[in-house]
Amino acid sequence: MKSEDYVKYLTTEMMKYIDEPKEIRRERRLQRKAEREPWLVRWFGLMPMSFSLWNDDLQVRRKQFVKWRGNTLHKRKHRRKR
Repeated sequence: MKSEDYVKYLTTEMMKYIDEPKEIRRERRLQRKAEREPWLVRWFGLMPMSFSLWNDDLQVRRKQFVKWRGNTLHKRKHRRKR
């Protein structure tokens, strides 16, 4: 692609953008923003999401275990010192 062709392409795209109504440009921008993935996934992949799901499940299981056990895990009998 020659530089003249590239300049011609850029000017036509810019004119399309300028001729488009402002409301349509705003709607398109908001739509792209809504479709975008969260920044944590974009930067680090699926590991943070999988870790948070695992952590949430772990917390739920702990609560269920404590409820089943009767909350006796934290009650220890202390020995008297002689």
